[in-house]
Amino acid sequence: MQRHLSSHNWDLVINLVGGRIEELSYRKELVFGTFDRKDGKKGNTHVCVPNFNQEGVKEYGLPPHGSPRNLEWQVKVNDKSYFSMFCIVPATELYKAELYVEQIFELNPNSFKQTVVVENTQGSKVPVNVGIHNYWSTPNGSEGTRLNGYDISRLVSSNGQKELRKSNTIQFPDGRRFRLQTKGFEDVKLWAAFNEKEEYDDMYVCIEPVLSLAHNFFGSKQSILKEGKSLGVSQEIGVL
Repeated sequence: MQRHLSSHNWDLVINLVGGRIEELSYRKELVFGTFDRKDGKKGNTHVCVPNFNQEGVKEYGLPPHGSPRNLEWQVKVNDKSYFSMFCIVPATELYKAELYVEQIFELNPNSFKQTVVVENTQGSKVPVNVGIHNYWSTPNGSEGTRLNGYDISRLVSSNGQKELRKSNTIQFPDGRRFRLQTKGFEDVKLWAAFNEKEEYDDMYVCIEPVLSLAHNFFGSKQSILKEGKSLGVSQEIGVL
């Protein structure tokens, strides 16, 4: 169920099962990857929608991080530098709306861009949050990773978060630097998996743009998506 794209020095591997990015490389150097985590799970980059983490789990019966990361996505456009796919999140007894979710990937000369569009196609108005669970490759360890000049190591080990700018700089200890430009995202979650000995993974670091991480966002007026309405967010990554 994989799809491979290659253009402008970017290489992208998509898995339609879960709509996941298994690999993203620039000039053969891994940017996003797939990793065996210390907690026994396998991790790679995926979309979180219509909820992020535990919000909506009790009240709306939603699975953590939403269902699309486990659904089979359908190809819409398949080109060497432009690819899009979609899935349908069905309405349930508690979450009374059907959602159309589309991901668009663009391999540009100077950047990789990912756009997520969510539309309430039918049903009641419902709360929607969107996140992209990025697994950034850190082959020489993640300790000392900086976001906009701030060392995020402690936040990663405490499942922390920060406000996100429209234009951000990510710097890894091995000297690699990226520009992360976002649209629609307010916050970023910082995380890595760990085992029962509290030994944290360090071959990747999760830097995850999220529409909002405010504790009262999901279910608020700002989170509501009415029938026939849509929202879109995006992240664009460039090598510095």
